[in-house]
Amino acid sequence: MDDLSDPSAVAVFNHLNSSLVLSREISAKNIFPAFDPLVSSSNNVNPEFIGQRHYNAILETKYILKNIKKSKMLC
Repeated sequence: MDDLSDPSAVAVFNHLNSSLVLSREISAKNIFPAFDPLVSSSNNVNPEFIGQRHYNAILETKYILKNIKKSKMLC
């Protein structure tokens, strides 16, 4: 699905427990797979499923990536 506002995408998302969002911006930088971890999600990213250590690592990584993205937008 190419467009997150596409009605078919919105309808399907309600039935999935995870979504992997591919990014044209990331792809243009020749980074593959070109998924965006900041907007991708999974219900399985839960300390009960993956353990507290891995859960904390994911949260910290997303925090770092958000700050990098924010600082690039300011430049």
